Amino acid sequence: MMHFRDSEEMSLALKHTNVSAMQVSRGAFLATWMHHSLLDWSVQSISFEQGHSVCSGDAPRDHHAFVIPLARSAGFRLLGYDVSDTNFAVYAPGSEHTDTTTSGCREVVLVAPRTFNEVCEIEGRVLPRLGSHVTVGQLHSLSRLKAFLRHLDQSLTAIPPVASARALADALTRLLADALPFQASDGAVTGRPKMPRSVILKQIAAILDANDGQPIYAGELAKAVGISQASLQRVFHELFGMPPARYLLLRRFYIARKRLRTKSADTVTEIASELGFWDHSRFSRTYRQLFGEAPSETLRR
Repeated sequence: MMHFRDSEEMSLALKHTNVSAMQVSRGAFLATWMHHSLLDWSVQSISFEQGHSVCSGDAPRDHHAFVIPLARSAGFRLLGYDVSDTNFAVYAPGSEHTDTTTSGCREVVLVAPRTFNEVCEIEGRVLPRLGSHVTVGQLHSLSRLKAFLRHLDQSLTAIPPVASARALADALTRLLADALPFQASDGAVTGRPKMPRSVILKQIAAILDANDGQPIYAGELAKAVGISQASLQRVFHELFGMPPARYLLLRRFYIARKRLRTKSADTVTEIASELGFWDHSRFSRTYRQLFGEAPSETLRR
């Protein structure tokens, strides 16, 4: 955690991160800054406690950046737009931007790996290739993303183990993609599956078998099979009577139960985090509903 008293201090610190192009052009303020690395993701939390600032500059040259407001106050503006509960900023690689922050506002800056672009293409969620944009997100999904980022800010005090970092990075990928508006893109795979249904089923079964004991997410599965998310939805509804996200979530719970029984880790929290369950209280409630006992009871037996 770092504390800044003015624009010069913040600009100097940001030069050592992968948003090094950002400059704070003017302003006198007191701000707290934290930075987390989750594999190829950069997560930076900035809280402005006093004063105001005007941040302007260029986004990273080769990566998309996102500014997610977590707390807003009068005068907090992204690209000239007032911040609301449903909007956030998307900066295409190398794009220019100007944001105004004031006392009481808090934001998280996400710098995404290039693999995030592939996820968005598969799911038909368009990322701008040029320019900076204020996006109106999916309200429910955006709320879940903000809750995750708040949890991340409070819980990460050191570099997490690789397995936990991978689970958190997967969760961040999923939540941010869900928050983006859904729109068919030129590069997305659309329409009905071109391969026979029997071939699709065999591929799905083979991928799940090859990753036995490891979490898989719907976007990854669709990409591996070579079909669209819509096609994957139809296949799972016909076969299992539920969407793939629900099926794969239940699969993760059964993997968690197996790991708890075999005591693959010392604590419930560690096992839950490895499998992408970042809200541990919610994980425990759902686990009890599914299996009739708390995860800690399974671990003790």
